[in-house]
Amino acid sequence: MIVSKILIGWLKMGIETLEPLELEDYLRKAQEEKREIEKRSHNYVICDLRINEGQNYIFGWLLKLSPHTKEQYFDSDQWKRKEEELKGKHVKMGSRFIIFNNELIIFEDNYPYLSYNTFKNVLEDILINVSDNAIRHFDIILKRDVQEIRQFLENVDRVTKITFKNIKIPNPIDINKPNIRKAKEFIIEQKIKELEFGNKDGINIEGSITQGGLEYAEEGWWDAKLYAEQDQRKRVFETRKKILYRMIEVIDDEDFIAKSREIKEEQG
Repeated sequence: MIVSKILIGWLKMGIETLEPLELEDYLRKAQEEKREIEKRSHNYVICDLRINEGQNYIFGWLLKLSPHTKEQYFDSDQWKRKEEELKGKHVKMGSRFIIFNNELIIFEDNYPYLSYNTFKNVLEDILINVSDNAIRHFDIILKRDVQEIRQFLENVDRVTKITFKNIKIPNPIDINKPNIRKAKEFIIEQKIKELEFGNKDGINIEGSITQGGLEYAEEGWWDAKLYAEQDQRKRVFETRKKILYRMIEVIDDEDFIAKSREIKEEQG
């Protein structure tokens, strides 16, 4: 059994074609056509895909293969891992991932073997390659630890300044969250990419736009930096440093899928 660090994020893709395929079609094409991406003497592949339309998820592996591991643990003809060779061995070959509803992704962060940035960049390269550049860009927006953000706000006496940067707007918006809707409308109307509120006596963090910005920051779409005072001491909190993750024991692929579904339900 392996303990895996699990990251949770949102997919953001830019597709420029009149008739875009579904994400599952691009991933399936990458597997069926045996597409490989070469980076720094390693090859990366998508394999072992499972597409469950009834439960709206796509499961698969992103593998990082050296000449040694590719020969010993990967079946190039069947385009899958050699389960018998891998049984009982702790071989770092890549990361499992699961995508729900083409928007929420849960995946293993196997740093330093296969880090978040490498996972994201390689997956982007594969999708751009297999879509013949119909996918122009691809990103994974990591969710933040909501509990840490809320605990900070509960403990301080006052928040004197909030800055919002790296503002990204998901589409469609969550119409069930009015603060998020108002924050999005404000950003689009004002055509701004950064936002700041400040008052030395304390700002109203219950306002619809500040609350909407904080909710965006919790989801990872905006970066928020909060300046506050507690017991006459200055405190600073940055949401970008508070990535949401889980440490879970993973027996096999089925176990990863089951536990990822639990994480999805927990996230709402």
